[in-house]
Amino acid sequence: MARLAALNELCLPFVRPGGQFAAMKGTDPDEEVREAGRSLRELKGKVREVSAMKLPLEQSERHVVLIDKLAATPRAYPRKAGTPVKQPLL
Repeated sequence: MARLAALNELCLPFVRPGGQFAAMKGTDPDEEVREAGRSLRELKGKVREVSAMKLPLEQSERHVVLIDKLAATPRAYPRKAGTPVKQPLL
């Protein structure tokens, strides 16, 4: 699984303005949400909410980060394959 900043770059360009992107994260997503601030600004996204949930079979805790797409993504994104993970927008 990738960090939220990388997921934003890989997914948000394909969400239309007014749409939403949901990312499943682990037990404590707060640090990833904070570090993803630049990627959200550049890719025109905004965190709507972070919801806790338990997986049905193993009962382990996860979080869903729901992100609103505010406007069209600049044409420079997504960058070529591998770049978002190796050099995330932090």
